[in-house]
Amino acid sequence: MKSDEAIQSEERSGALQDGALTLVFCSRLEAVTIAVGMVLELLKTLASGPTLKRFELVLDEAIRNAYEHGNLGISSDEKERLCAEDLFDEELRRREPAALADGKKIRVEATVSGRTFTCTVEDDGVGFDWQRKLQEPLEQTVDFSHMNGRGLLLIRQIFDTVAFNERGNRITMTKLFQ
Repeated sequence: MKSDEAIQSEERSGALQDGALTLVFCSRLEAVTIAVGMVLELLKTLASGPTLKRFELVLDEAIRNAYEHGNLGISSDEKERLCAEDLFDEELRRREPAALADGKKIRVEATVSGRTFTCTVEDDGVGFDWQRKLQEPLEQTVDFSHMNGRGLLLIRQIFDTVAFNERGNRITMTKLFQ
C-alpha cells in the first residue's frame, strides 16, 4: 500500500515538468526566511510532508550559512562562543549593516527538471575549507548541543550530490526523486 506522501507526489508529478527560480538578495536575516520559502514552493512539485520539512531544514542551513558565515564573516568558533554567551543574535544585528554597506549579496538558483531538484547557494564571503569538511564521515552523528557544524552533515545526508566551488563560497546540491 502506498503512503499518503507517495500518492500526493504522484498527483503532483505532472504538475510542473521544469521550473527555475533565481534569487539575489541583500544580507538581511529576514531575506533568508523568504528565500527558503520561495525555494520550497518550487520543491513542492516533487516533495511533501516530512520530506519537504527535511528539505526546509537543510535549505535553511545552506542559505543561513551564506548569510552568517559567508557575508557576515562569523567563524564557527565565534558562533559557538556567541551562542554560549547568548550574544549571537546581537552580533548578527551588529554585523548586518556592514555587509549591507559593502553590497554583499546571496544568490540562490533552484531548478526542477523532471524528477531532479538542484539548488545552488552563493555568497560574497571569503569561503571555507570545504575539502576538510567533506572528509568527515557521513555516518557521523549530529551533536545538537552545539550551534554549528551540523548543517553540512545534514545537507550531505539529504542530497545525492553536494559540490563546492574552489573558493568555498558556493554550494550546489542535487537530489533525484524516484
